[in-house]
Amino acid sequence: MTDAVYSARDGSYYVANYLAGVQRLRAGQAPETFAANGPASGSAYSLLSDAHTGITDVFTGGYTDRYLPFFRVEGFYEYTAGQWTNINGALPAATYPNLPDVARGARTADGTLYVASYGNGLLEWKGPGQFRTFTEGTTGSPLRRTIAANDPNFISVRVTDLAPDATGGVWVANQHRQAGVSGLFRFDPAAAAWSAIPYFNGSQNLDRLAIDNLGQVWASEARQGGDGLWVVDPNTSANRKFSLATDPATSSDVILAGIYDIVNDRAGAIWVTTAAGVAVLDDPSGALAGTSTFRLPVVQRGEGSRFPVLYSEVVKSVAVDGANRKWFGTDNGLWLFSADGSEALLHFTTANSPLPTNRINDVAVNDKTGEVWVATDSGVLAYRGGATVTEGKPSCAQVFPNPVRPDFAGLVGIGGLANDALVKITDVAGHLVYATTATGGTVTWNLTDADGKRVRSGVYLVLTSDANGQNGCVSKVAVLSK
Repeated sequence: MTDAVYSARDGSYYVANYLAGVQRLRAGQAPETFAANGPASGSAYSLLSDAHTGITDVFTGGYTDRYLPFFRVEGFYEYTAGQWTNINGALPAATYPNLPDVARGARTADGTLYVASYGNGLLEWKGPGQFRTFTEGTTGSPLRRTIAANDPNFISVRVTDLAPDATGGVWVANQHRQAGVSGLFRFDPAAAAWSAIPYFNGSQNLDRLAIDNLGQVWASEARQGGDGLWVVDPNTSANRKFSLATDPATSSDVILAGIYDIVNDRAGAIWVTTAAGVAVLDDPSGALAGTSTFRLPVVQRGEGSRFPVLYSEVVKSVAVDGANRKWFGTDNGLWLFSADGSEALLHFTTANSPLPTNRINDVAVNDKTGEVWVATDSGVLAYRGGATVTEGKPSCAQVFPNPVRPDFAGLVGIGGLANDALVKITDVAGHLVYATTATGGTVTWNLTDADGKRVRSGVYLVLTSDANGQNGCVSKVAVLSK
């Protein structure tokens, strides 16, 4: 409780509750809660946007760059179908265990959410009251506490990241820093059983995880007390460490350290973001054999000019959209690059966007809607991206907004397309206004014709087909111009 007032008019106390919002308390009656449709906290450490469930999760975090816990007990919050649900200490303990410093999350194919706590292990969450927790001492759990040098009795079971694999397992990084003891585990939800990758140097001090298309596990060492990242074969436990990346512009090697994020893109390449830029390994199939190496992707700046992507920038996160383009969250705003990183497409900062700060903590893309979610220390926001992934047979195009009002100055989105669909927009007389190819399953239209002028008021036809010209469909959009 932060404040309270008494109303003599109705005999009620109105209480400001930090977690629950405003509550009205009346004698002999249950508390009545008034809360806005929004997150209960402005803390936004990491994101998970799942296209299959339609849920975007925001985790309040987390830990500092020096791996000190925030000691936050703010839980996490979920967004779906225009509504926010806050999952925090305002709920009864039997409904939610209120773990400290919930850092990250991952969903398995059945929609179950797994949450990493940088303080009390792993949470398996199926909904309020439907959960399991795993920490040091839980039957079968291999998770270990971090031993604090100044307080050996301090219990802090730190899970830094999670990654689901194709067979329903969940990989867990447990940063305990106990030498000689592994911190890389796999949890089998169906059997409620754990297995461990044998210890390798640095596996007690891991940070981020990713699974590639071959099922190999990629694990970065913590930025403090470690460097580089490992690839591990989960079947044989064979591993290899990567500590260098080649700069194609100079043909020299640079140290691969200070890793913030790892992602497997739609072409199967492994991208990592660091405190000094970005690196990519194009062919993971040669990772263990030593035939594949990391390189710095380069931006083409005119003929003969090549410069590493976001060189020397602190790049904290990367997300891949439906067109395999890369969204990078940095300490200098949000960037969008082409699929191979050779072209910078967009750069958002506080100067040209609603971003509340240029320091981006995390980025996530919803493959179905194309929304790009951005987490900052000052809250979370979403940007309507231009690339989605369509699964199964596409339906007719979905056009939004529709109708288009005279004062609308944004981009019209056309979604639900076949991946890489052909799109043509004509007037009702059949005159071509616009033509393009979808990036993923979505395109955008700026409401202009071939001459760059805003189209006149009227009904326009959106003709779509797949990349082979098959499965054609026609949608309509009404445009009102001034």
